[in-house]
Amino acid sequence: MELKMRNNATSNKKNAVVCVNPHDRQSYILDFYKKYNFTPILIYSKAKDAIGDLNNLVYGQIKNIKSRIKNLVFFADKGNDFDKIVRELKEKYNVLAVCPGFDVSLEYVDKLSAALGVHCNDPKTTSQRRNKG
Repeated sequence: MELKMRNNATSNKKNAVVCVNPHDRQSYILDFYKKYNFTPILIYSKAKDAIGDLNNLVYGQIKNIKSRIKNLVFFADKGNDFDKIVRELKEKYNVLAVCPGFDVSLEYVDKLSAALGVHCNDPKTTSQRRNKG
């Protein structure tokens, strides 16, 4: 499978891939930044709908990821920084993909993907994909 990058030759924006509240295994997509020439971005959202009761677990995973990927761009959303993060991502990056970590982050990821214009699932169907029971 070949990863197809959008051509940003007419823009000074860097290509980027975003992971939201990832666990260590899921974050390995960011390790392809050298091969595919994109900026790896990690968002740590403490918003209750994006992290549930997994705060300590996610924070520990993020510390490991930050130590592994030296040029990682990091954003922390304390629950009310969503619009600020969207603005900064739109201004500086050509976001190619937004990836969730834990299932509880799906709503945040769908909302962020839609706000950035990245191909994504319909945010109206998030609960159907997240609640599998």
